[in-house]
Amino acid sequence: MRRVRESERSVEREARWREKPVRGQVREKPVRGQVEREARWREKPGERSGGERSRVRGQVEREPGERSGREKPGEVRWREKPGGERSRVRGQVEREAGWREKPGERSGGERSRVRGQSFPVTLFTLSGDKTGNGAPYSMIGRETCTHYVFLVKNAKALLRLLEGIFEEDLNLSAKFVLITKLRKNEVLGFLKSSPISKMVNILLATPSPGAAEATLHLYTHDFFLNDQRISSKSLGAWRRGASASRREGFEWFPAKLNDFYGFKLRATTFNHPPVSIFEPLPDGTYRYDGLEVRLLMTLASALNFTVEISMPRDGEKWGAKLPNGSWSGAVGETVRRETDVSFANYFITADRLKIMDMTRPYYIDYTCFITPTPQPLPQHTAVAWPLQTWVWAAVAVTLVVVPLVVRLAAIVEPQLWFSNLYNAYWYVVGIFLTRSQPVQLVPSTWGLRLVVLTSWLAVTIISAGYKSSVIAFLLVPLPAQPVNTLEQLLKSGLRWGVRDRGGWDEWFSNSLDPTSRKIAEGFEFVNGIDSGISRVLEGDFAFMNSGTFLRYLVASNFTNAYGQTELHIAKECFVPFRIGLGMPRFSVYTQRFNEVVGRVVEAGMVSRWFQNLLTKV
Repeated sequence: MRRVRESERSVEREARWREKPVRGQVREKPVRGQVEREARWREKPGERSGGERSRVRGQVEREPGERSGREKPGEVRWREKPGGERSRVRGQVEREAGWREKPGERSGGERSRVRGQSFPVTLFTLSGDKTGNGAPYSMIGRETCTHYVFLVKNAKALLRLLEGIFEEDLNLSAKFVLITKLRKNEVLGFLKSSPISKMVNILLATPSPGAAEATLHLYTHDFFLNDQRISSKSLGAWRRGASASRREGFEWFPAKLNDFYGFKLRATTFNHPPVSIFEPLPDGTYRYDGLEVRLLMTLASALNFTVEISMPRDGEKWGAKLPNGSWSGAVGETVRRETDVSFANYFITADRLKIMDMTRPYYIDYTCFITPTPQPLPQHTAVAWPLQTWVWAAVAVTLVVVPLVVRLAAIVEPQLWFSNLYNAYWYVVGIFLTRSQPVQLVPSTWGLRLVVLTSWLAVTIISAGYKSSVIAFLLVPLPAQPVNTLEQLLKSGLRWGVRDRGGWDEWFSNSLDPTSRKIAEGFEFVNGIDSGISRVLEGDFAFMNSGTFLRYLVASNFTNAYGQTELHIAKECFVPFRIGLGMPRFSVYTQRFNEVVGRVVEAGMVSRWFQNLLTKV
């Protein structure tokens, strides 16, 4: 009975809006639909307030050693662990940015929670001297934040903190609110600093020095405006009760990168048909064309920027990793941020994504290999071409077996001429040569007649097919069987190889397919594509590369006006590769490029461009 009465009284207290709440309950009148944020307790029967408590269904239990009193919205509650270490109670990170003020009320007024929102919290604690030199950080919580708020008084320390965590712990496509102390003439330099320059959605708030009332000046950056890669933009000022954000249409995070304002981007590539084609002009310049050149020009048209195309300054092509850890060629310029975009049939691989950004794949390519075109067989062997090997073997067996059958059947034959094995053999040879036999040698018994009749029928069919085929083969030489599969390549007697850069051998050696592993064991590396093609033309080598590149190469350089080619492309291709454009890592325009590339792929433009290029050659 006592328990029922206590429950009734508890329900009555919760129903009263302005009366004193149960311990830990919100005092203000709750807004309709408001989620009660405090724990409500009731004592177990026979226990006092200091005793053990039981949790009401749906309420948060406060652990021993936990901070007491009414927690404020957005506050993280802790419980003590042995040794003084604090850990966050699971499920108690609620209310983070989940409250909003009612119109016309200040921060101390009534708040209601945004319905259905959940905000995980990650805490970064900074330590170090006042200048931020060597300031390490520690992280508490999950790295799944949707957006971030940093409050660091010293701007230098804030930059050091962000520099240490942005690569692994931050989602750079999220929204960032940075509150730090800066003078007005320091704002632009701060926004140009790394990693701030790699973040698109930035809201910088700086306090106004010497102001009688708390004032925050709001800034963000803009890209490619007025021929400046990064420029600062003032969003107004925030004052308590008179915020600039209350203006009609105010945007905390204005849209960016919808327009590049005609900014000139530098692109690095080299002549590598069909993705990039350099056509020399009389004035010493080049006319640029190719799949990726057309894709880049489509990006320029959609986003309103211009392009300056140049080749790698060090004379390399793709480039390679040097012993000191740096990169050469087009990849090296991209890694060092000396170019805005580079391309030359880049394969999207895990290793490449560690050093540079890449667009979503605009094309799926496959590995193929080329071999010398099989030469026609010698003319003197044409007499053997009409029949396959097993047919010739059957004819030979027949010439041996049928004379013996004739000799056995001649036992009951009145004519003694068939009883001689020598006569029987030449009689069968005469049948195969379709020679007529004398009337006196016609068998008189039905057994021997059946053997001779069957032989004549088989020989007539074989000889008719042979005569017609041998004439055709004499007129049109028969080419040798081409190599179209990896299994045929292993049995062909040819050697094979790939370019000495690009990780081709690793893709085959890491395969679980036994045939691919055997191919990897026999790889011979060549110094560049030109060297590989030269070895193929020598007649005993197979060269592996991109199927798209090989098809264009054969069509443009090794095919005559009659469609005859010097090189043969295998019909079986393997190891699919995704192809994309490369950009410096953490480029702010990577996402915008991906959006445009996606629309180009969906429209089927890449396949159409490739067919157009093949038609031109």
